[in-house]
Amino acid sequence: MKVLPDKNLPHDFRYFLPGNAVLAVAFMGWSGIEIVKLLALAAAAGFEVVISKDAGIEYQQHQDGLPTSVVPAQS
Repeated sequence: MKVLPDKNLPHDFRYFLPGNAVLAVAFMGWSGIEIVKLLALAAAAGFEVVISKDAGIEYQQHQDGLPTSVVPAQS
């Protein structure tokens, strides 16, 4: 599975998801991009999941029609 942890998660987070292609926002060159555009870029790049610590992200962003799931990370 191709997973994109948002900028608000530690870089080492990828080690908690072995067996998946986990690429950081910074690695993709997407630092500083607002979440709406980030979700569209992630979907276009084939990411299946975006993980974010943004509070209430699953309620804040219009995700209908995106092939990418958004998963809120717990603190």
